[in-house]
Amino acid sequence: GTTARIVRCEEFAAAVAGRVLGPDDADQALRTVHRTLEEVSLHRHDLGVWLTHRGIYDAWPFL
Repeated sequence: GTTARIVRCEEFAAAVAGRVLGPDDADQALRTVHRTLEEVSLHRHDLGVWLTHRGIYDAWPFL
């Protein structure tokens, strides 16, 4: 697969700055994103393999 990356971080920062997200929610969101990217990376950026590892099985056809 291709390398996963974080996008739209400006929107996240704006939500935190505008207090749409509180500090605890923002912290949890960042931890979740980084954990997910680490796990996907450990599965060689293969989303199907990572989802299977998490107990989620592909229901859509591969393109």
